[in-house]
Parts: sequence; C-alpha cells; structure tokens
Amino acid sequence: MNAQTFLRATGLLLAPLVAVHLLSVARFAAAVPPDTFLAPAWEAASSRLSNPFWRFWDWTAFTVALAHGGVGLHLLVADRVRAPRWRSAAEAALLVSLVLVAGLATYAYLTVPFGARNPVLGGS
Repeated sequence: MNAQTFLRATGLLLAPLVAVHLLSVARFAAAVPPDTFLAPAWEAASSRLSNPFWRFWDWTAFTVALAHGGVGLHLLVADRVRAPRWRSAAEAALLVSLVLVAGLATYAYLTVPFGARNPVLGGS
C-alpha cells in the first residue's frame, strides 16, 4: 500500500471514529453538573473512559490519527528535504517522536485509573 492510499484509507476511517468520539463526549459532558470550572471536564472524561469500549475507541482513533499524521509528515520530509543527511535525520526524529508519543499514549490509556475522583480538583 503506498502512502497516498494509506492516507485516504485512514482519512475515511478517522471520519466515523472522530464523529462518534465528539458525539459521545458531548453526551457524557451533558450528564455532569457544572459545579466548578475544570471538574466537569474531568468527570465527563473519567466516566467515559472508565468503560473499556470507549478506552479502546479513543485509543484506536488516536493511533490512527497519529499514523495518518506521521505518514503525512514523512511525505512532507521526503518532498521538501533534499540533502540526504538532513532527510535521514528528519525521518529518524519523526520516527522516534511518533513511537514515543504512541507509547506514552498507550501507557496512559492502559494505566490511568479513570473513574476515580481527581485529587487535584478537589476529589478524594
């Protein structure tokens, strides 16, 4: 599969992933009473991400979006960076940053105890 086909396929996949994400976030946010400034956002995200289905959905959307952006940036580097050494350095930096961000996001989705009150915002 070439890069253009990959970008089209991930773009088509991202459309329903992001649409359902936005609709579900609005639904969960409407269920939380606005008692303070940041607590409703934490409560909405926490209640939504305490469900394994939504965790997987959001992780999938994030991973597909990251891959889509990574391939787009790879094409940009391949088109615009002419010197072979600079191109190699830019592609290596891109790969390292994408792997690092994907790893940290996966770690967060797997280990953050969603569903608990946020102690920073006044929960116990």
